[in-house]
Amino acid sequence: MSNRKLRKKTILLGIVFLVTAIAAAAILYAVSPGLLAGRIEKDYASEQYQDALDRSIKLMTWFPASREAREAAYRIMQQIGDGYDKVIIGQDFTFRSGSGSGQTLVDRESFPNLYGTLKHVADRQRNVLWRWNMYERIGETALLIEDFPAAEDFLLQALEGFAAERSGGFRQIQIYLTLTELQYALHNHEQAKAYAELADSTAIRNPMLKAEAKAWLGMLLVEEELYTEAALLFEQAKQLVHESLESLDSFEYPEDSESRDSSEAQKSSGIGSLPERAVANPEDQKAYSMAERGLSYIEAAVGSAGLTPEEVSAGFGQVTVAVYRFGRPLAGVEALLRPEAHSGSYSSRMFDTGTYRTSESGNDGEIDFSRVEPGKYDLIFRFDPDALEDVGAFQIPDTVVVEAGDSLDLSVDLNAKVMIIEPREPVELAYGEQLSMHWEPYPEADYYGIHAVYYYGERDGNGDGDGDGDVDGGVDGVKDHRFTSSVGTVIRKVSNNSLSIDTASADDHTRIGIFSPDRVYPAAVIGLFHPGALLSLRVSAYTRTGHLLSDSEGLIYNPDAVYPLWEITEPADPSLLSAGDRLLLAGAYAEALEAYRKAADSGDIEALASAEALERSLNFNITD
Repeated sequence: MSNRKLRKKTILLGIVFLVTAIAAAAILYAVSPGLLAGRIEKDYASEQYQDALDRSIKLMTWFPASREAREAAYRIMQQIGDGYDKVIIGQDFTFRSGSGSGQTLVDRESFPNLYGTLKHVADRQRNVLWRWNMYERIGETALLIEDFPAAEDFLLQALEGFAAERSGGFRQIQIYLTLTELQYALHNHEQAKAYAELADSTAIRNPMLKAEAKAWLGMLLVEEELYTEAALLFEQAKQLVHESLESLDSFEYPEDSESRDSSEAQKSSGIGSLPERAVANPEDQKAYSMAERGLSYIEAAVGSAGLTPEEVSAGFGQVTVAVYRFGRPLAGVEALLRPEAHSGSYSSRMFDTGTYRTSESGNDGEIDFSRVEPGKYDLIFRFDPDALEDVGAFQIPDTVVVEAGDSLDLSVDLNAKVMIIEPREPVELAYGEQLSMHWEPYPEADYYGIHAVYYYGERDGNGDGDGDGDVDGGVDGVKDHRFTSSVGTVIRKVSNNSLSIDTASADDHTRIGIFSPDRVYPAAVIGLFHPGALLSLRVSAYTRTGHLLSDSEGLIYNPDAVYPLWEITEPADPSLLSAGDRLLLAGAYAEALEAYRKAADSGDIEALASAEALERSLNFNITD
């Protein structure tokens, strides 16, 4: 082969190798973000959060323009808001806000270290609207950690970006409103007013956002004692809320496609609500609530012409709530005053919408509400779950009644749980045997209430919750999957620190109202204690006046804690079960009813009660 041909072949092979290498590199670059994102998902699933964070940072640093990098950035920021799981407690309800995971990729103190990386991802986005959406989200996350300078900086950059692109009009007004609230909280009222005026003057077709802008302007004018102008703005805000709700079904996105893309980007990222962000009732809207509060204050001020602001404030009330944990003041507890008229409204976001008045305890444990309009309120708390570790249930003050000139001082005590001594493990107990439980005497307790939780759903003995029942039910399955298909009832009040129940005694039968149109539950007919029953007991400690001190369950579920659990098995003495009871447990309901009636005719009062209960169960339908 000639040298010329050899060189030509070498060059050709070099070109092929180079093209192949470039193609392989391009393929590797294209698939690497997905592979890295997959590893991050596995880290999440195995709770390897530090590994997930390290890989997320690599993903955002090496492939900032990728969709996966953007999603990783949003996920970290979402967890700053959602991952910090909070527990909301009010009268007769407790639930968690946030993700419920109790785990985050990055803590709040470390989050500012990621500003540069997050900004890098935002700046490399091909769709410029994603860039400004990310800037806005970084600013909102900075607000959550109270890094106010960074929050304002990122939000203002997002504003400039949306304006330069001539898109995202409703995003701009929302940012202006966020900046208004930020400056108002910092008592920079002039700057807050400037942002509110910009929000009000923005040319968009969204009455709900306009209502909020006018409500803020009204609040700021109240601070200047310009009551006539403020009242007009409040009335306009209320009217705009009504208009928004009336037109909610016909809402349309802005005409320009880029604004529509911006909204879709926001929706996909899960970083907030769409522009209508409305619900059915005007009173549940932030703007409406602010306007109502402002008008109440103006009414008092105008009706008291010539009085000083201090004297006008005398027409309102002051509420102070002191929160103690194990006898020491507890800081960082949020409280909310919800008007009694809204008592049927339950939402994990009630603290975040701005609809209700909220405040937070300082180092002295005190939560202060000033200038509270006269009326009746429910007091609701939001806690960091760490503050509730080993804490039992506590007494929340009843409806708070505020009158003009009142200064109410309330207190809440978070005490340690009631400690169960025995049983410490699940118990299989034959019907007819004594059910016994002991607990440590609780300080200052005058009596104890015993609350039973009866499990009546499908049993899943392997504890995985899928219902396939690798094992035939049993206490272990319920212990592993304990908060589904259950009902509770109070069964006893005792003065000492022990409980003993004869499971076969008619005097100890407690029937509970579990009804279904397609089956009969034995607990509704013959009571809690019957063969096949699964139940747990909770102890609550009270003072002589009925003030709740604590309970054995606690406010944070700990699977390693003691939750006494019993499974009732067949009796050693078959005669302990009546003929009606045995027929009922076998599912022969008509025969059971006949047996109960026959025994009742001979004077058996317990059989009469069972017959009546069985008839109610058989006649139950969905309209009952």
